[in-house]
Amino acid sequence: MTFLVRAEEVTGGTGGAGRARRREHPTVALERAILAILSEGPSHGYVILSKLERRLGGVCGISYGQVYRVLGGLERRGLIVGRSVQVARRPTRREFELSDAGRASVRRWLTEAPLPTTFLGTDFCLRLPFLWALDGRTRDEVLGQQVRRCREHLAMLLARCQASGSTDRESVAQRLVLEAAILHGRADLEMLERCRTARPPASDDPSSP
Repeated sequence: MTFLVRAEEVTGGTGGAGRARRREHPTVALERAILAILSEGPSHGYVILSKLERRLGGVCGISYGQVYRVLGGLERRGLIVGRSVQVARRPTRREFELSDAGRASVRRWLTEAPLPTTFLGTDFCLRLPFLWALDGRTRDEVLGQQVRRCREHLAMLLARCQASGSTDRESVAQRLVLEAAILHGRADLEMLERCRTARPPASDDPSSP
């Protein structure tokens, strides 16, 4: 699921040297979520990953390796500061906290209007215009498989949402993320069903004799 879009300020371009413009990267922007987690206080990789999984309702598969790669990038860009910490007799671990630039970045992200997600940023939308390149039987099999997967994913999201009955701030935020994912999934399912019933003109169908 693509639910976070990374935005950067870049300069130059045809609009004149030095003028800032917005650029979107249609990827899961872990860096923004990680910066927001660190705005609550210094932390290390495993705790950050645990908080991400709780806050995002488990709707995205995030690995420990991904978290540490993003942390490394944020540190190189000066948005966070890392230091080695010794806890009792345990191995030394890296703990991270926001720099002043990182705090400013989090503040901008949380207060500015969200950027629209680009059409090409969603693989599901990108492939729709090209489904008719498949022969009719293969197209029906592919769409049927995707419909089944979409329904299974929706069932999982609904079960998680119903199981989240707590009223603390973190649980409420988690339910909102799950509800957003459910709405997104229902829209995908509706489009898949429409694709299953739509038929191209016979002359355009590769499976036509």
